[in-house]
Order: sequence, then structure tokens, then C-alpha cells
Amino acid sequence: FVDANRDIHLWAESYNGTLDDVFDIQEKVSAKIVSEFRLQLTKDEKDSLQKRYTENTEAFQLYLQGRYFWNKRNEEGLNTAIRYFEKAIETDPDYALAWAGLADTYNLLGEFTNRSRRELYPKAKRAVSKALEIDNQLAEAHISLGLLIMLNEWDWINSGNEYQAGIKLNPNYATGHHWYAEWLLFMGRTTEAIEEISIAVKLDPVSPAI
Repeated sequence: FVDANRDIHLWAESYNGTLDDVFDIQEKVSAKIVSEFRLQLTKDEKDSLQKRYTENTEAFQLYLQGRYFWNKRNEEGLNTAIRYFEKAIETDPDYALAWAGLADTYNLLGEFTNRSRRELYPKAKRAVSKALEIDNQLAEAHISLGLLIMLNEWDWINSGNEYQAGIKLNPNYATGHHWYAEWLLFMGRTTEAIEEISIAVKLDPVSPAI
């Protein structure tokens, strides 16, 4: 870990294992960081660090590949992302993150391609509903629902509520701040929008979309 503002090396450690060990390694790294930096976490924060969204490493890898292509923000990338998210769901039907990723992709296809929102909307709605059915405390699913409502229903109150709910559940989800910034722009709240997108940039400075 490096403090980028001061260019100071804070902590580093190596962990060895196989792909099957990835979740155990993630938990060990999280626990070590908390210990090294003497962080005081709430019960909810501790539970969040220990939470596993899937026990299936193949589904996890497929989800990561889906997000990689989703981030390309073009028709080919988004269509490829759908295939990876669907494979992740086939591997683990209760993988709420993959359902949220699928919803995000259908939402963005309406933005970056000529495909009809009338066709895409029910697919996105089914996917986000499934994500929330599996885990109604999943920040990514609430953010997905916020975007769905904003782009298709133009229900500004409820879309704003979903963005705020998602950000409260996971304040470090860069995409949540990104899309909430867009909502604030639509509301004419420019200063707040700039603040939100600045948070998104700090959280994910290499994201092309942000």
C-alpha cells in the first residue's frame, strides 16, 4: 500500500495460493490491513469485509471478465459482457453481483448502441429484481435500480433514493458516485454533481467512463 499524496510506502506482504484459495486470501489480506492500520470497524463493516458473494471461483472469474468488457463502453464489449455475466449466473444462479452486472449492461446498451430501450428495459428490470431478491443489501443492485429508473421511468425521486441507498451501503463503490453525479446534473445541482464525480475519480482513477 502506498500513500499517493505523500509518496510513502505504507505496507506490503506476499500471499501464495491457487485460484481455489482466492476467497480465503482476500479475507486474510482484509484482516491483515485492519490489523496493520489499527482500523476501528463497525460490525456492519466487519461483516462486509467477510462477506462472500459466491463460493464458486469460476463464477467469480466470469464476473470479473464481464466487468472488464462492460467497462469498454462499446457495443462489442457490452455484448461480450452479457455472455460472461450469463455464464457466471449459469455457474451460480444465486450470484447477485452477476445479476446486477447483467442489469447494468442492458442499461448501458440503451446508451451506447441503437438497440431499443423498449426491448432492453424488461431484461434489465428482471436482472436487477433478481439481484435484489437474492440480496437486498447489495449496493450494486440498488445503484443498478437507480440507473434503470432514471433512464427508463424518469422517476427522479425514486432513482435518487436508490442511488443514495446504494452509496450508503457501499460508500466506496465508484460507479455509484458516478451515476449519482449524473442524476445531480439532471437535477441542476451542479456543485454537488462535481463533488460526487470527484469522489468517483478518487475511488477509481483509471476508469475510462468516470
